[in-house]
Amino acid sequence: MSTTVADTTTVGPPLPPEPDFAALGARLAAIIGAIIREPDFPRGDDLYAVALQRLLVNGSGFIPLREHRHTLDSHTVVDRLRWQTADARNRELWEQNRRIQADGMRAAGRALRGWVNDVRVPSRLRREGALIAADVLDPPEKKERVDG
Repeated sequence: MSTTVADTTTVGPPLPPEPDFAALGARLAAIIGAIIREPDFPRGDDLYAVALQRLLVNGSGFIPLREHRHTLDSHTVVDRLRWQTADARNRELWEQNRRIQADGMRAAGRALRGWVNDVRVPSRLRREGALIAADVLDPPEKKERVDG
């Protein structure tokens, strides 16, 4: 019985295949050949700059930096909008949780007050302790003091 281990070295989607540099070199040479047949063709570094530009623009598989930045900026905007939506939803759920918890505490406090009486809890100290716990769970309405 043999056991195979899953390949854990790759993370995310598979990478695109490596570019065929030999074919790109041949295309660059062909582009340079076409450029030098043009009247007033650029010379020296300008020749290679124009040739590389034409190679990269015409389907080499490479993406210009400007396009990368545009894509990154658009993803940043989308991510920020998703984060704001998730944050608003999170706040909404926390507020809902607080309301549910407060309702449950009020109900437990009222139930404890209703349950505590002289018969069920004959000890005065225990009864007062239970009523203090009920006040913590469901604080009584504050009455305004009139000093006069």
